[in-house]
Amino acid sequence: MSFPVPEIAVFKASDAYKADPSSLHGLFDTLATTEGMSGTYYGFETEDPSNLFTVHVWDTKEASLAFRNRKDFDDVVAASLPAFGSQPDVSHVQFTSDVIRPLAAPATEFVTFTLKEGQSVENLLPLVKQLYEGVAITPTAHGSSWGPVIGKPDVYYGILGWDTVQAHWDAVSAGPLKVIIDNVKEIAAISLVHALLKKYTK
Repeated sequence: MSFPVPEIAVFKASDAYKADPSSLHGLFDTLATTEGMSGTYYGFETEDPSNLFTVHVWDTKEASLAFRNRKDFDDVVAASLPAFGSQPDVSHVQFTSDVIRPLAAPATEFVTFTLKEGQSVENLLPLVKQLYEGVAITPTAHGSSWGPVIGKPDVYYGILGWDTVQAHWDAVSAGPLKVIIDNVKEIAAISLVHALLKKYTK
């Protein structure tokens, strides 16, 4: 069974976008009718509300590349440029389970594990499996999905859904999830933020 390859971008939203978010609608509309696209989710980061997340859920990396090779790609992107207040930080992730549920949650956590020197992904994967299983039975969670970042073999990415941002912090402040995360910290650097996303519809 294959799982999607979301294109996750985060960037500073321009003042023009904050005043009128429609500057991204042309891009989103085009993506919505593109073969291999399962939907776009977008919203502001809670820790730094000047940062905007966009998540384009591609069925495969090849579908994303095909979109970039369209004759009208430059024109579509150019129309969206007023929304950008900075260069986007973009990751394509080969997830190993469904991503839609955590993306559609009231609050979404974006987390990366970057392996420390001398560590391997084989050491990390058992802990990721434990986190996946632990989140799955946490009442305030909306599931999680994990996978390697394409082109960055030392980085593993997670998307987790929660009732609220505080629900996440409460869930990992003690108990089994805290123990697992403490073990992850021994072999990888952890970076995480949250965003309040919604699915784009016309």
